[in-house]
Amino acid sequence: TSLVLEWLGTEDGKPYPNLASWQNSNAYSIEGALDILEQLASILDNVHQAGVIHRDIKPANIIIDPNNIPTLIDFGAPTAAQDEESSFGTPDYMSPEAAKADSSTPLTSASDLYSFGIIAYKLFTNDLPFKGKTSAAILNNQVFLAYAPINEQHSSYARLQHANINIDQFNQVFSKALSKDPKKRY
Repeated sequence: TSLVLEWLGTEDGKPYPNLASWQNSNAYSIEGALDILEQLASILDNVHQAGVIHRDIKPANIIIDPNNIPTLIDFGAPTAAQDEESSFGTPDYMSPEAAKADSSTPLTSASDLYSFGIIAYKLFTNDLPFKGKTSAAILNNQVFLAYAPINEQHSSYARLQHANINIDQFNQVFSKALSKDPKKRY
């Protein structure tokens, strides 16, 4: 089996930004983030339809071209869906089942969708839903902490309301996307 990727060019001699750089640039907007997330969801659907789990979905592995078109890169650790039992990924974006690294809950496309949910959450809030001072603490929180709904005290609450995002619907989406049970995710 082969995986062929497109050549990602440069703009003014500089490589295209990754998603984290794009979010911190003047190009960022919630509307642009929604557009990129919609395209990224389609990319992930195609990858999963081919029976591949990426295992390391994170902003550094998403390149944004000048037309705000994302490209998912770094397929150095993907596996066929039926073969996956080992841990691999970036703690901030790792699903609970990947963080556990045991065969009791094999990785499926739901693991990538969990990581996608964290990326979406970060694009909207500029924050991560699960944090820790060490990688081990972050992984522990990925496994055991439930999603904490956004409320008036969250630093992004006003920004989300200003963008006309319904906070109750926002919390419903992320409660499902970041469920600890892969069968309860999208």
